[in-house]
Amino acid sequence: MTQKSSTVLLDLDTLSYADTVEYAVKHPDPRVKDVLGTILVAGPGHAQVLATEEADRKRDLEELQDYQIEAKEAIDAGRPIPRTPDERRLVADVRKRNAGRLAARVISADFSVKLDGKVVELNSATAGEILANPRVSWLFDGLYEFVSKRANFIPTSAK
Repeated sequence: MTQKSSTVLLDLDTLSYADTVEYAVKHPDPRVKDVLGTILVAGPGHAQVLATEEADRKRDLEELQDYQIEAKEAIDAGRPIPRTPDERRLVADVRKRNAGRLAARVISADFSVKLDGKVVELNSATAGEILANPRVSWLFDGLYEFVSKRANFIPTSAK
């Protein structure tokens, strides 16, 4: 079988994920068409996202190693085997952990947030606490849905 020379050029530079994109925050009532503001969101390859993923991997590995030591000690002592790290996470505040991961995607916003009587700028440092608040779960849900669709990070001219 002979290999043909390709005449089509697939320009992956134009199809690469954007470093940052803007997310339009919409009113939680779908009948209201207002955009409340925009959040600058880090793309999948942004250094902030990669650093968070690496920190998560390291923490997960440490939790697993700690568990292995605890389990061996429990078995040697004739005690029940402790919960696995995954079981511990299910017991822990999963929403807070997920909000922290989502907060790592937030670079900045063109608005401040007033919640529980406090006014704060929305950025990666403050977003975790805000997104974990169940009273504004609509903001978490919308931002999560947006970052979950990787097509949102492909530049419009390449679509």
